[in-house]
Amino acid sequence: MYDRIYEYWRREKANPTLQSIDSNFYQDLSNYLGQLRECFAKTEEKTVKVKLGEGELERAGLLSKELLQLRLRKILQIAGSETSPDTISNAAVGEEKAILDSATEISKLYQSMIEGIFTGELKASLRSSNTGRPKRIVVRILTEMPAIVGADIKTYGPFKPEDVVSLPLENAEILVKGKAALKIDFE
Repeated sequence: MYDRIYEYWRREKANPTLQSIDSNFYQDLSNYLGQLRECFAKTEEKTVKVKLGEGELERAGLLSKELLQLRLRKILQIAGSETSPDTISNAAVGEEKAILDSATEISKLYQSMIEGIFTGELKASLRSSNTGRPKRIVVRILTEMPAIVGADIKTYGPFKPEDVVSLPLENAEILVKGKAALKIDFE
């Protein structure tokens, strides 16, 4: 796996455009780093094998971070460019496509703002909008509950009675309707 990481890093470093990677690369990378960490975290002994393994984990981690940063920079450049992201996004995989889509929307919104400024028609909705961000509501939790995955794909909780939390609108409404939470009004 280390050779695969190195090869992808080398290709990204050598080319100005986003390079193709296997669709399962990120899952494989996560599994590899997790297994290395788990294997050497359990061992108290500092044998040569353990020290070599820890070195591999450190190098693989640094190389992986640099590879991910290179790819993110390229994705953000694609999103901000005049080129259609659809034609380039073939090299992006899974999570990267979602990042590319979000960054493209933000770039379009920013371009719209720039045009509004230069034409003298800046829309008030651009100044006050939370475009791209789900509306949130503050609620007081009434019952003990396990963690939930919010509409924004973030984990919230676990919760205890009397916890006060800000949740995405969809999740807050469900909890309030189910009498598991009360909406807090600040007015």
